[in-house]
Amino acid sequence: MDPYAPPRTDAPADAVHTDDALGGPGPAVGLAGAAMAGAGILTAASGWQLGDMLTAVDAWVEGWMWSFLPLGVALAVCGGGFTQARRWALRPGAALAAACAASGAAWLVFAGLRGVFTLAALTATGLSMLAVVLALVALPGAERVARARARLLSELS
Repeated sequence: MDPYAPPRTDAPADAVHTDDALGGPGPAVGLAGAAMAGAGILTAASGWQLGDMLTAVDAWVEGWMWSFLPLGVALAVCGGGFTQARRWALRPGAALAAACAASGAAWLVFAGLRGVFTLAALTATGLSMLAVVLALVALPGAERVARARARLLSELS
């Protein structure tokens, strides 16, 4: 036995290492979170703009337009949490980005048929779709960092 050899640890293959938490989430996670936050801000602004622009239309249309506001705010908050790989923001952020993308795409079709097309709605929908793709790419790395952070916090307490 070599006394100068490093200690041997038999860690499972899926073990969480301290380096995962200390190294940070990485650029892909930050980019996905920034896209989510931007999409959330634009979605909320689009909902506000459409709500002010269109009045006295069908009640379901007004409800749909005003639903962009809370969806956008929630996505912006989750985007901020996603940039830091916070567990509470990872899966809800990806789901909210998908919901904003689907609702925005449906709105663009509806608005195109009615002639109420806005640049904010188009940009918000495109950025939401980009946020979904980036979130799906960055989600495994962000979850790994969140697991490592949780393990380190449990060791401290």
